[in-house]
Amino acid sequence: MTRLLSLPVLALVAAFLALLYIAFAGVKRGMLSARSRTLLLITAAIVLIGTVPLANRSFWTPEVAKPNPKPKYDVSVEFSIHQPNAEVVQVPFTAGSGSVNIGCEEARAASVQYQLPPGAEQPSATAQWVNTDNIEGQSSTVDVRGTVVTGSGLIRGLHRTFLLNCPGGGHGELLLRGQYSIKHELPATPVVIKSLHDVADRGQGFAATLPQEANSQPVYFKATISDASGISAPSSIEGTITPGEKGDYQLKITARNGPLPSDIKVVGQTLVMTL
Repeated sequence: MTRLLSLPVLALVAAFLALLYIAFAGVKRGMLSARSRTLLLITAAIVLIGTVPLANRSFWTPEVAKPNPKPKYDVSVEFSIHQPNAEVVQVPFTAGSGSVNIGCEEARAASVQYQLPPGAEQPSATAQWVNTDNIEGQSSTVDVRGTVVTGSGLIRGLHRTFLLNCPGGGHGELLLRGQYSIKHELPATPVVIKSLHDVADRGQGFAATLPQEANSQPVYFKATISDASGISAPSSIEGTITPGEKGDYQLKITARNGPLPSDIKVVGQTLVMTL
């Protein structure tokens, strides 16, 4: 309730006070007779009596009820895709045949293989004899077939000297060296493809059209809902939207913080949230 004194009541009160002043001031100064004063007092009393019901009606005025405004929310939605990342690494490898011993004028062959791991690409390799001694000649080749790298080689011992004496046995090792490239998967990088922001009332539906990428791959979304007045803590919700086999979409919630939105779903090609 609000105290309001209307203008008519104020005017009547002022008239009443003026009549009292005239009545008593006039008699005191000899300007009015006793009869005139009596008439003025009667008039003032009538004015006072008429003022009472007016004051009773207008003195208290009911307060007009104001409707409570609906809370407003700041709503932000981000759609993103996960961009796959990978790095190509060069990996070296070696494989040896072990020591191969030969006598004079002997020839011995050796081979060594290396099995490439799954995902290996662009292998390259060389084969050569190492740690050799008393060797007359040597040869080596490399063959790559599928996931197997093979090094092959041949060594020949020294010739016999005069009187067919052998100056000493020889030895050597066939060594296969090479490298290949392999791709290492890295954590995917989220890339924002669409974002929007708006203000909505409580109980109102908030709609966001899905990006075109949702038709061919999973799309990730995050919605943040904040009280525009800043009184309550913000709410957030995260999830994925995956294209279905029948042209529809599958919605999966992966994280949630706070009570809002009260409902969330995909209608057609639109993400709809109820605040």
